[in-house]
Amino acid sequence: MFKDKKTRQQEDKVPRIEALRRKEMKMKKVLILVSVVACSMSVARAQIGEEESKPCDQRVKMALNSAGVKYQVDSDGDFRVSWSTEEGRSHIAIVNSRITRLDNMEMREVWAHGYRGTSLTKDQLEKILMKNATYKTGSWSMIKRKDGSVVVIFTVVVSAKASGESLKTITRSVAMEGDRMEKLLIGTDEF
Repeated sequence: MFKDKKTRQQEDKVPRIEALRRKEMKMKKVLILVSVVACSMSVARAQIGEEESKPCDQRVKMALNSAGVKYQVDSDGDFRVSWSTEEGRSHIAIVNSRITRLDNMEMREVWAHGYRGTSLTKDQLEKILMKNATYKTGSWSMIKRKDGSVVVIFTVVVSAKASGESLKTITRSVAMEGDRMEKLLIGTDEF
């Protein structure tokens, strides 16, 4: 009938401990469920070929926004800026989020396609090489892909801290040069 104080305290603790254990079990079940759902989503993305998006460089985002430049961010976190020509053509310049370093300088590439295909003729290669000597900044390069095709891109390296107006000027210049080469080499408006 009468219980001492210590016995009452121990009996009072038992229901509280049981309640805490039930809450802990519920939380574990929720955590397991969330983990399973997250894992399933990753597997589903991999099965349909959808990749996780990489984060974009916020400095580029702020710079382009400040200059009023419209862009899209791709799955690599790079910025795709489309420019129109006076002839009604369009061309995309890519601003890489990924940076490279040279000593204490941070740099990034701004580039555009000029050609994609199986091979280039000697005359086409000569035209590209001759054009390289005329630029104030930037150059053409050719990349051979795993499938044997080649891609020719025009690249300008800029400071990773480039202002919005600088990126606006560079992306437009790079896109226009890419479009000129595309028109010269293959005559299409693919890029």
